[in-house]
Amino acid sequence: MEHRILAIVVTDLQGFTEAAGRADREDLEAFIARHHAEVGAVVREYGGRLVKTLGDGTLSVFATVTDAVRAADALRHRCDLTLPGVGPLPIRVAVHVGEAGVDAEGDVHGDAVNLAFRLAEGVRGGAVCLTEAAYHVGRWEGGPVQRVGAFVFKGIAQPVTVYTLPSPTGDAEPPMQASPDVRPFYRPSPWWRRLISFYMDVLIFSTSFGLLVGWLLRPWFVHWQPPPVTPGSVSAESMSTSPFVQMETPLAKVEAQGSHVTVETPIGRVRAEPGTVVVESPYRTLLRINYLRLSGLEVLVFALYLSLFWALGRGRTPGNWLTQTAVVDVDTGVPPPFWRALVRAVLLVLLVLPVGLGLIIPFLWGRRLPHDRWTQTVVVLQR
Repeated sequence: MEHRILAIVVTDLQGFTEAAGRADREDLEAFIARHHAEVGAVVREYGGRLVKTLGDGTLSVFATVTDAVRAADALRHRCDLTLPGVGPLPIRVAVHVGEAGVDAEGDVHGDAVNLAFRLAEGVRGGAVCLTEAAYHVGRWEGGPVQRVGAFVFKGIAQPVTVYTLPSPTGDAEPPMQASPDVRPFYRPSPWWRRLISFYMDVLIFSTSFGLLVGWLLRPWFVHWQPPPVTPGSVSAESMSTSPFVQMETPLAKVEAQGSHVTVETPIGRVRAEPGTVVVESPYRTLLRINYLRLSGLEVLVFALYLSLFWALGRGRTPGNWLTQTAVVDVDTGVPPPFWRALVRAVLLVLLVLPVGLGLIIPFLWGRRLPHDRWTQTVVVLQR
């Protein structure tokens, strides 16, 4: 068996298995024959070789990744056929490059071929996805190739970073879809990054929009001063029994005593305690909010700020960006849609603010907090 470095292209049709059970046998056979003929014609046009067909799927090889990527892009434009009585079955295409064994009959074998087939299982219909190896080796003049993320494939030891060609229709649907054999790979964010990210968003939001929001919502902002502390009201014993956390990172310094949290950053400080959040610059207090009297409108404004960034900013608010974290869908690894991001933001604010819950405790509650579980999201590290 001869071993070569080959660019491998695998295709199949989304929804074919279900459609085959509803289609007429003769229509199905004619449909598959036409599909294989079209795939073979495109592959030969770009200098490749159609190795074999497997039901609705095909396996082709090319001498260069550039030819393979061009052929893959042409396949999705020219090989979407309509099965009579069922409807269109969009093609999905996977491209990989690696060492493969070529036997005497011309068939190809090896780990590179297996990875290409696994990748094709996770590609959404109408999309073209490339492995990181193919992305770095190939060239494509149709526009910028976009990074999708890392995925774990059944039978493949290491996670694989996946890229996609731009959608010709501007479709915002994720190019990869989870299945029992394909799962997104991510590293959950540690609790202290989630904590710093949240309070930095409070700081950034309040600093950037404090004057505007304060003027628009001034009837709801209450300047609250804590009651004076009388001698003996806080005993040394009560202070010693309160849980205490102190930590310093390159991004911020965090101190927590019971339900009192202070997050200091180079641009300011946020102090949170039962009933009050205070945002301070190095020179003065920017905003003091008594959230015991917050209206639903104020909670919604901050929740909208978070959800817009999560949905439209690739899962990252300014706080997420500074802490190198992101909010993604637990199944697909892509940012959640706006409505789910909004629900998550409201639940997060309501989880952190109530008195007596402890303003740091929610962030210590495992890797996925209740608002993540209810909205099927997770906070992950992104470097």
